[in-house]
Amino acid sequence: MACLMTMKDLFYGNSLNMPVIGGIVIGGLLLNSLFHERKYEKLFRNCGLENKDGEIPVIIKEEEEKDGIKTIVLHLPEGLCMSDFEKKKEQLEQAMNCKIELGFNKNLIIKATPMTLSNRYDYIFIGQEKPLEVYCGETHDGPFILDIEKCPHVIVAGETGSGKSSLLRNIVLSLILNSYNIELHLVDFQSVELGIFENCRKVKSYCERPEEFEQLLEELEKENERRRKLFRSVKERTYINNLSAWNKRYPKRALPYIVVVIDEFARLAEKEYEELMERFRTRVSMDRKVGIHYIISMQRPDVKCISGSIKANMPTRIAFKTVSQVDSEVILDQKGAEDLKQPGRFLARYCGEIKEAHALYIEPNQVMKLLKQYNAFKTPEEIKAQKQEEMRKLRERCINPYLKKVVPNDYST
Repeated sequence: MACLMTMKDLFYGNSLNMPVIGGIVIGGLLLNSLFHERKYEKLFRNCGLENKDGEIPVIIKEEEEKDGIKTIVLHLPEGLCMSDFEKKKEQLEQAMNCKIELGFNKNLIIKATPMTLSNRYDYIFIGQEKPLEVYCGETHDGPFILDIEKCPHVIVAGETGSGKSSLLRNIVLSLILNSYNIELHLVDFQSVELGIFENCRKVKSYCERPEEFEQLLEELEKENERRRKLFRSVKERTYINNLSAWNKRYPKRALPYIVVVIDEFARLAEKEYEELMERFRTRVSMDRKVGIHYIISMQRPDVKCISGSIKANMPTRIAFKTVSQVDSEVILDQKGAEDLKQPGRFLARYCGEIKEAHALYIEPNQVMKLLKQYNAFKTPEEIKAQKQEEMRKLRERCINPYLKKVVPNDYST
């Protein structure tokens, strides 16, 4: 009778549950074991969950409930323990697309809850409690709120069509629409993405060339000096170490937050702009305490642009799909962004954690409608007055608007 068994009988056992192949295969146990091993072997090895002999955990049991929650029981080989899985928890969650909980009772128990994100979330403006908070998208745990003041600077990278530009529009639009006192400076080296915001009230400058950006950095350096002198002027009465503390202590003399958004930052990787890049490195290290923040964007995270000193001062990094694993490691210090498939999906290193999120989507036409709806554009009279003010500054000495006195050219008191 055994000679007449089909292949199905051979692997799963016959209808009489007869043991086959010398009693090794009973009820499909061997096939299930092979299936589980192949399913998880690559995952465990990619995460480094193997001992010195190359042995990986063995799947003892895997059960799935009606709501999709899985319980996986693992036998750990010698040399592996639960703490090894805890160290790799984020990597496992991303690979399995699940939120996992770990437990141990003679064997390791993994409870995996599926995490699902939609392929599209339309933009909606939601006012936040803090001036520089922006609703950027959805994570598996809920809304992804980016607090630029806490960041305090942001790097965004991703290949063409990955959703990077849509996120930039989202951030700039949300800062324009909120009711807080914010000054925006937009630098668009491609002259494509940010030009739509050029004539908004909160946008104080719009640059398209590196020479204009250099002038902007000079002005921000002077503004940094003014604010630092202002903070020191009250040191005998109170301790001020950031802009929020100043605005809370002296609301009638509150200063605006300043956000500088730079698209296609890799343009500055050219050799002729080495001095400009060095000046930028100085600014990101000194400006955050006085309420000046930078958001830079690029297609490929070039190590010439994102050097170690810049990354140290710009800890918040957002990576859409990257061309290679190397690019992902440059921006996030780990791989993962190269495996993102859906446009708009990104990984964010934010507040010491890696989060997966899907960015909000908004079309340029919708941006225009919202800007008009919120009356965000400058009137012709305001544009004319701004140009006159710019000309006046070129002819006269700078008057410090905060200390209310004439400051000499060397900015000494």
